[in-house]
Amino acid sequence: MIKTYPYNLIFLMIFAMLFFSGCTSSKASLSAEKMESLHMLNTQLLTKDYRIAIDAVFPFNSAASSQVINSVFQNTGNSASRIDVSGDGNYIQSQDSIIKGSLPFFGEQRMSTGAYGSSQSGIEFENVPKDYNIEQQPKTYLPVITFETNQKDQSTESYLVRIVVFDNLNVDINIISSHRSVIRYDGKLTFTEIEAMNASAKESSSQ
Repeated sequence: MIKTYPYNLIFLMIFAMLFFSGCTSSKASLSAEKMESLHMLNTQLLTKDYRIAIDAVFPFNSAASSQVINSVFQNTGNSASRIDVSGDGNYIQSQDSIIKGSLPFFGEQRMSTGAYGSSQSGIEFENVPKDYNIEQQPKTYLPVITFETNQKDQSTESYLVRIVVFDNLNVDINIISSHRSVIRYDGKLTFTEIEAMNASAKESSSQ
């Protein structure tokens, strides 16, 4: 007698085979050298100070806001979905357990912070963050930095920050605000100790 199986069971079996095959191939695609390199990068992030220079902003706006922003940025090379801020001095920095950040904000204010008369329209923070954590993603092994912080000089607005660090030291930053629309940035990370050594070497060679 020939056994017959329900279609949904066959589908589940095929899905399971593809899923486990995908997991295996993703692990196999990362060489031992690449995994070791990412592990070393994760260790550096845990033990060294760093600075991230912000290159571009990716706002999340409503259709109405996007239309207004696009009209403002017309013929500039920027748009409501991507704004080039490279060279403007925006950054996130980790030094002696203090996380500092100065980032531009292009988006929507969802709730008042109560900070009337404040000149700060960007995202500014400087403190010892809550729940600071660095760990590698399970499949890609890329280091991910997460922490919670507050707007500088006022505790009303809080931020959840997530930073993915790639092996070439490019970073992808997502910030969720308690009072504003979500926003994303990309940039470049440097370890401040190495940066200081390079600056010192250049200074010596020019003398």
